[in-house]
Amino acid sequence: MAATYGSFKYVPAEADGDRRTYWAIAAQPHVMTRLKRVFPQLRQDRTRVAMLADTPQSSRDLQWFMDRWPLAPADAVSLARLEARATGHRNTEDTVLRILEGHQPQYGWREPARPARAYQQQAADLVHATGRLLLVDDLGLGKTFTSLLVLRNPAALPALVVTLTALPAQWLGELEKSLPWLRGHIVTGRTPYDLAARMPDNRDPDVLIMSYSKLAGWGDHLAGRVRCVIFDEMQELRRGDRAQKGIAGAAIADEATFRVGLTATPVYNWGDEIHTIVSILDRDALGTREEFSREWCRGLDPSNGKVKVADPAALGTYLRDTGVMLRRTRADVGRELPEVIRIEQPVDTDHERLRQLSGDAAEMARLVLTAADRQVRFQAAGKLDMRIRHATGVAKAPFVAGFVRLLLESEQRVLLLGWHRECFAPGTEVLMYDGSVKNVEDVREGEQVMGPNSTPRTVLSLTKGAGKLYRIVPNKGQPWVCSENHILTVWNGRRYEKVTAREYAEAPARWQRARTLYRAETVTFDGELPALEPWLMGYWLGDGAASLKDFRVASADAEVEAELRGVAARHGLSLSVWAAPGASGASAAKQLALSSGLQGPKNRHVLLRHYRALGLGSAKRIPPSYLTAPVEDRRQLLAGLIDSDGHVYRGNGVGSASYTTKSAALAADVAFLARSLGIAAYIAEKQVTTGYATGTYYSVSISGDLTALPMRVRRKRAAARAGQKNVLRTGFRIEPAGEGEYHGFEVDGDNLFLLGDFTVVHNCYDIWINELRDFYPTLYTGTESPAEKQRSVELFKAGTSRVLMMSLRSGAGLDGLQDYCNVVVFGELDWSPGVHAQAIGRLNRDGQTEPVLAYFMVSDDGSDPPMAEVLDLKRQQADPLVDPDADLATPVNTAGVDRIKALATDVLRRHSQPVAASPGPPPTNGWSQLELVATAADPSI
Repeated sequence: MAATYGSFKYVPAEADGDRRTYWAIAAQPHVMTRLKRVFPQLRQDRTRVAMLADTPQSSRDLQWFMDRWPLAPADAVSLARLEARATGHRNTEDTVLRILEGHQPQYGWREPARPARAYQQQAADLVHATGRLLLVDDLGLGKTFTSLLVLRNPAALPALVVTLTALPAQWLGELEKSLPWLRGHIVTGRTPYDLAARMPDNRDPDVLIMSYSKLAGWGDHLAGRVRCVIFDEMQELRRGDRAQKGIAGAAIADEATFRVGLTATPVYNWGDEIHTIVSILDRDALGTREEFSREWCRGLDPSNGKVKVADPAALGTYLRDTGVMLRRTRADVGRELPEVIRIEQPVDTDHERLRQLSGDAAEMARLVLTAADRQVRFQAAGKLDMRIRHATGVAKAPFVAGFVRLLLESEQRVLLLGWHRECFAPGTEVLMYDGSVKNVEDVREGEQVMGPNSTPRTVLSLTKGAGKLYRIVPNKGQPWVCSENHILTVWNGRRYEKVTAREYAEAPARWQRARTLYRAETVTFDGELPALEPWLMGYWLGDGAASLKDFRVASADAEVEAELRGVAARHGLSLSVWAAPGASGASAAKQLALSSGLQGPKNRHVLLRHYRALGLGSAKRIPPSYLTAPVEDRRQLLAGLIDSDGHVYRGNGVGSASYTTKSAALAADVAFLARSLGIAAYIAEKQVTTGYATGTYYSVSISGDLTALPMRVRRKRAAARAGQKNVLRTGFRIEPAGEGEYHGFEVDGDNLFLLGDFTVVHNCYDIWINELRDFYPTLYTGTESPAEKQRSVELFKAGTSRVLMMSLRSGAGLDGLQDYCNVVVFGELDWSPGVHAQAIGRLNRDGQTEPVLAYFMVSDDGSDPPMAEVLDLKRQQADPLVDPDADLATPVNTAGVDRIKALATDVLRRHSQPVAASPGPPPTNGWSQLELVATAADPSI
């Protein structure tokens, strides 16, 4: 009997714990040392027993290891298990090799309506043979049709296709053209419903098609029900079980017979994303995350769990050799296109604007350079980069537009890429330049909205879409809802700064408390018309007879009687005064009536005619013409309101007043009026009991400098406000509002405009639109409706528009641009080189006859230098995984200089603040601080 050096034992999965099976190996010390060298992924417990994951690959390798150092099986089950797993691996390897060498199995299934190319059928055959495949063919090689070939197999039905939000209809069209005998259905709800009831024949569909946004709600329902799952653009699941859609996708894949992933860019960021993607398709292929890290990676970052692959090319070769991943280039299949020419184009930056928009970057820069706590440095670095990245985009935008204008002297069309725009939830009120208020969804192109300096902002274009929303809740005032990328304009105690809703929501509480929203100062309106006796209008709205049978008001104040005598004299009227019914004493209310002394059709009562013409006899509202009257008239109007139903506070409340009414509409008018004068106003509903009855009243709280209001009643005249607090600024909190519809528009000028409550807001900078208006730029940003997107594309193809402005991550599935354009300009950079590759693919497709020129606009200031370096680091991780011949000038082990510290130092220099010494060396574990910043600042990770 041959000598043995130890033993091995099969360890089945735990019923209620770890679902994986293992090999438990105990051997002599020198053999254990060899074992660890051969299997770097294994772990060893305190009993000196090594645990090796039981996968087909590891089982075969263990059998090979035992040829040199024999191990005794602990029992017959262990021996049989090892033989079966190793034999299965050999058979699969042989099958994969035969298919890759050109063997085409004959299945006898129905042929597709369109003939398949040999390389497409080869990929489908691999899926049938192994049950899984990550297909990473070049863009434009027909991955969609290739995956549909798998569905020729009856054992693959019913099937599920998961794709990007804009593509379900395109997938359904491909299914109907390729496999017309199969019945498809696009899932329309986020929660399960009766699928058969939605089909014409009342039978469940053969193929379900849904977007990733709906996957989480359907995960439990579909797990075990679909036999094949196809993940289109599978990099969407790169976060794995850190996202609900990743959990749902893995649950469905675990129970499916066939699993297919499609993407030309499986790695968007760092190389370890490949483990997440592959493990959804095949849990055994790369082992657990810990095993994968020990075998293939280096430099675990404990703050976020990200790791870098030590040798991406070797990992890619392993995945291809085992049939887990398949990659064919255009050259491999004889469908080459002209080479893409990538050009890094230096571009100027408005340094002063960069400084202004950087906000409190200096504070974050100091934390990056001086904070002793590593996590504090990490978070500050991420926020610094996010702030500077936005500011950099704005500061270089005019120069990017200038470069595009130069290109258009020799090029017919240019595809210009940047970040998409932010919007507001439906129902958000916007102040128009004429003083009216419209819901954001009702604003139309060409209309004018009000700017904070009382000048108009013209609406250049409209947009709408759906996505993540946040609710902005002011400490004083009404809440409003915006998209996560909406730019909030806030006051930080020293200057105004701009920050996205998501950035604010993710900021520390202390940082948030130091920021306030702000409202506009006194606003003047276009086409102002003088109001007729505005003080009297205000007083009548409070204490006047609503019927307008005559013109009467009630008051116990001598100042009011004196004012009405003056009105009577100015308009040829007479004043009658009598005691109100039941009134007695010096402070008793009086009835005061203005009359002309004429009756019938010849009535010349100017006030009655005016009020009736304004429609005030049916309901008390401030007429629109009064709300937009000259500033002094509006002050008179507000003074009259306060003299009637208002109360002016003294003592601790000096500088504030309130107005109470039973009319919600009138309360809203009063608040609008006050805000238009630069006075803070907030509405509160309250229950008031008078006698035995309780009713709803609305109280408008007014605060600010009220000394400019000419109240007539002496006891209601405002004293000077002692405090220096600016009442137009208010703290606020932000809270998630789920996902939903949003609307927005682009304006000219400084991109600032007012909401209906006079809050100053910012719509995404669209300097490009202004600078390139001569070329009729059109938009495809991912937030327009399908019809609007199609219109933009058609105008671009027709040559009416020579600039198509597209969001960096929009346009999935868009085809046809390559017939009209070969120039793409990256006005802004994305964190992922994969996004850049996909964007270039909008032009570098079948039908392109010219080399695609890709210009990357890179500034030497702001965020561009460190972003460019991060992109290079990520490219070193991603490219060799899919392309063993990738040309990388810099080895992956070279992290480069710590540019984020250089960026922080430069920020402090621009703010003329001293640069303190760093508290210590940069983070270890193989990660530079620049790379750590990338994982913090990149929303796609």
